[in-house]
Amino acid sequence: MLRPLFLSTLLMGLSACAPTPVSFLCLEEDPLCGLEDALQELPPALSVDIEHVAFYQVTEKMLLQDGSDVSDDGVSVAQGRDAVLRVFLSPTDTYEERDLTVRAYIYQGDDLVDAVIVTQNFKKEGSLSDLDSSFNLAIRGSAIGPDLGIAIEVLEATLDADFPGIQGRNSWPEDSAFGVETVVTGPLKILIVPIEYNADNSGRLPNTEDDEMERFRQAFYGQFPADEVQIRVVEPQGTDIGIRNGWSALLNEVTGMRAAVGAEDDEYVYGLFSPGEDPTGGTAGLCWLGYGPSDPGTKVCIGLSGSPSTAVHEVGHAHGREHSPGCGAGSPDPQYPESDGSLGVRAFDTTGNRMFEAATTYDFMSYCGPTWTGAHTWERLVERVGTVNSIYGAHMESAEYLTFVQDEHGTTTSLGRQWISGEPAGLAVRLELLDQEGAVLDTVVARRVPMDHADGAMFRIIPPIADQDIADIRVKAWR
Repeated sequence: MLRPLFLSTLLMGLSACAPTPVSFLCLEEDPLCGLEDALQELPPALSVDIEHVAFYQVTEKMLLQDGSDVSDDGVSVAQGRDAVLRVFLSPTDTYEERDLTVRAYIYQGDDLVDAVIVTQNFKKEGSLSDLDSSFNLAIRGSAIGPDLGIAIEVLEATLDADFPGIQGRNSWPEDSAFGVETVVTGPLKILIVPIEYNADNSGRLPNTEDDEMERFRQAFYGQFPADEVQIRVVEPQGTDIGIRNGWSALLNEVTGMRAAVGAEDDEYVYGLFSPGEDPTGGTAGLCWLGYGPSDPGTKVCIGLSGSPSTAVHEVGHAHGREHSPGCGAGSPDPQYPESDGSLGVRAFDTTGNRMFEAATTYDFMSYCGPTWTGAHTWERLVERVGTVNSIYGAHMESAEYLTFVQDEHGTTTSLGRQWISGEPAGLAVRLELLDQEGAVLDTVVARRVPMDHADGAMFRIIPPIADQDIADIRVKAWR
């Protein structure tokens, strides 16, 4: 049994309320000198076995299944991100229904950094599909670090409990804590640009009140593998360009605002607007398809006010995610493993305490619903969020690139020269540079980045390029 080792370790040095590095979720409203009472000696629960232990940040990660350790199921765990542990018990024939206490101990290496306690009635074996049938323990992100270890024990709810029964598997693992590999991802940074919508002469502004931005933050944190979501709102930006000119024209307009609004290279700009009676054509948002992590110009999206789910979907495109298949989504990701766009693996919402079934919930990059984060998308976002933060944390060498954007009508706009860390994203094309008369000034190699579901594109001209009066561009050939 694990308790004597853990409890004796915890209680050392707590006399006279001495400082301790251990923090406990169960004691958020109590002083640490109440720790001894909270972790009082309780008898081990009899006639029950720990059957499953599942870990959730989003995608379900099994640690123990049918009484056997799961060494590695391929689901990544992000350091610093909140999680939920679900502990499932199985009663023996001699078990009597009663309240039981489950404790989870969280380690970083040999150091115990947190403990969580849940007491509730236990009657019968639970199901992974039934959230109310398990003991659910919320683990705060500060406890999830390198060399993560987890241990569980099941106890009677009271010191004087006296129930007949047999010794079962009431602690897990038998010896040291169960090791869980973790990865560093870092924060997700969103810059909200409120668009003053002047295309209909209304000057209408989107809702950027604090409670609305918190809805957006919760939506991103619930579905992205970031340890923190930072949302910054800048002053409104007026434009006469509206969706009546085409969604791509408005995206190009907002893309050109990056410098003016002071966007950092690792911030994802989201132009939020309310078009009133202007027809949306059934579209709710548009974004660049971010092929690479180091190009700030592709970290720009636009979307309708009041729709956090649209923002999550569009910023997913900015992270290089194509559509997941199903329900008419164009150009779906050929590597997405589920042909109907479903999750693939059961998932959880730590912000709303909700469970999502694998076969009846769809990836948020799909057009189907309801949606949450699919297992494939979770892993790809773990890679991208971590890479973005490592790039800008490392101060990679930057270079200047001449940038043009084209809307769905073929109208070209120059965004001037922009600095990019590392290589620009996109497919290589041969691009003709044209003067005012349509004559070819030069033919160069450029990188082309498409929009996620419109015909517009961004072109980065690889230097060196002579300073010339370039009036237009034309794709000559794909390389």
